[in-house]
Amino acid sequence: MKLVRFGLSVIKSFILKVKFGKRLELQKINQDIRFTTEIKVGKEASMRIGRVSTRTNVHIVCVEGNMEIGKQVNINRNCIIICRYKISIGDNCSLGPNICIYDHDHLFGKNGLVPNEYKCSEIIIESGCWIGAGAIILRGTHIGKNSVIGAGTIVKGYVPPNSLVTSTRNNIISEIY
Repeated sequence: MKLVRFGLSVIKSFILKVKFGKRLELQKINQDIRFTTEIKVGKEASMRIGRVSTRTNVHIVCVEGNMEIGKQVNINRNCIIICRYKISIGDNCSLGPNICIYDHDHLFGKNGLVPNEYKCSEIIIESGCWIGAGAIILRGTHIGKNSVIGAGTIVKGYVPPNSLVTSTRNNIISEIY
């Protein structure tokens, strides 16, 4: 049985692309999902979305597995969240523009890319986190409560609660001859 639940407040702004398979559950109060948001749920996947706010051109896709997005989550422009195993985003999180969150990598063998094969590990982003513009969250990442991920940072692995993660970048400026 396919399940889609949402209230009248969602219907106003819910003129967006929604494709659902086994299960999609949207919390019914205070949704602010823009019409350019794409939400897809595969046949063998489940997705639960709390009270969220999205800006333009957001893609939330759960091909397989389980995705949960908590309450009071703000997802800014051009964000991509793609799940093949498990992604969990806690309450009161803010995602800046151009963020990519993938819980999988393509599988490569001796002869290159193995079609339709993936390495998957869960992603957990606990409540109260702020992910800066252009950050990339890779498979196997656990970001502790109230942490901040700086703009442009690539994260994989464990981030303790109440941490600030930034990347160092060196600009190399050379004269053109």
